[in-house]
Amino acid sequence: WPEAEAIAESLRRCYQEVRAEVAGSVRRRKEAVKDLDIVVAAPEEAIPRVLSCFKATEGVASVASEGQTKCSVKLDGGMQVDLRIVAPGQFASALAHFTGSKEHNARLRGIARDLGMKINEYGVFEAEDEQQSRCEIAGEEDIYRLLGMEHVPPELREDTGEIEAAIEGRLPDLLEQEDIKGDLHVHTAWTDGIDGIRAMAEAGKQRGYEYLAVTDHSKALAFAKGLNAERLSAQGREIDALNEQIEGIKVLKGIEVDVLVDGSLDLPDSVLETCDVVVASIHSGFRNDEEQIMRRLEGACKSPHVDIIGHPSGRIIGHRNPYSLDIHRLLDTAARTKTAIEINASPDRLDITDQQARAAKKAGVRMAIDTDAHSRRGLGDIVFGVSVARRGWLEKHDVINTMSQQDLQDFLK
Repeated sequence: WPEAEAIAESLRRCYQEVRAEVAGSVRRRKEAVKDLDIVVAAPEEAIPRVLSCFKATEGVASVASEGQTKCSVKLDGGMQVDLRIVAPGQFASALAHFTGSKEHNARLRGIARDLGMKINEYGVFEAEDEQQSRCEIAGEEDIYRLLGMEHVPPELREDTGEIEAAIEGRLPDLLEQEDIKGDLHVHTAWTDGIDGIRAMAEAGKQRGYEYLAVTDHSKALAFAKGLNAERLSAQGREIDALNEQIEGIKVLKGIEVDVLVDGSLDLPDSVLETCDVVVASIHSGFRNDEEQIMRRLEGACKSPHVDIIGHPSGRIIGHRNPYSLDIHRLLDTAARTKTAIEINASPDRLDITDQQARAAKKAGVRMAIDTDAHSRRGLGDIVFGVSVARRGWLEKHDVINTMSQQDLQDFLK
């Protein structure tokens, strides 16, 4: 995503009248992609310059193929980037077409055909005359309007019910980035983080947050300098002192407590009850069978002090598969115990997945979108968690850290 956006921005700068946007599965915010797609609108005289700028973009290793209005290159890391250049009046249609998905586009073409129209990357036309445009397409909204539908946000274009919802006028009012009021799972230099509590709080304040929960590891993670009861108490005193000094953000006292192999929590209730926020996570025993894993997670949900189940599947994309998890059983328990389930926004995790987030919504389970940040910079990963939530059809009311500070603290109590 950052690579694709950087390329699009470089193309915008190469010629004043150029429009450039990321398309494809990156625009749909899929968790993993095989290539990048960029759609550019440019006047005919600018096309050679756009192609030259594209091939000269920093990080381009080689040109895979080139035509008059398209080009494919390989980046240093091996990723392929495909460029499509269209006339300015075709931009919205091209952007929609190359955003996909294939399945979503096929459904749109079928609806257009039933209405006596033809739709492609160049516009919407009369079915019998592709030179006869049905109307000027100024934006993607025009395409959906012509088909008698609500505009479908890119993240939902997977043919998983969004077509029917758009026709019936019941698409969700998707969560927006600005709805997030704080982060409920971050680490500091007290354990395996890089930055101190004040630095993390200031970074949260700069993001406009009302609150930030410090949830360092508990003592079972000795390699991460996990906190025992005494150190957690000392950290709490530092947080109390900081809250007396800092304005504009409230630092919440928390812990990411380990759910141990025997199902117990790594710290006693008498310690956990002193925390504003308790995130319970599995960091060991990944090879336990499904029944063992579920007993551990369900036990954590039933604890009166656990607010959130952290990175519920334990996966690390490309490096560690999820442990044996019955997500629907977990969601049933979380719904009964009113325990929130985390969408871990770290791009290495994205845990839970978009499909699981959608299942959580249907089960009536609230979610927390957290970064698991180990540095100030890591707080920026929240955008990836919001993307998972949007792909999961989540709305503002589905996510607990869209609440105001007071409402959140009432909810946690």
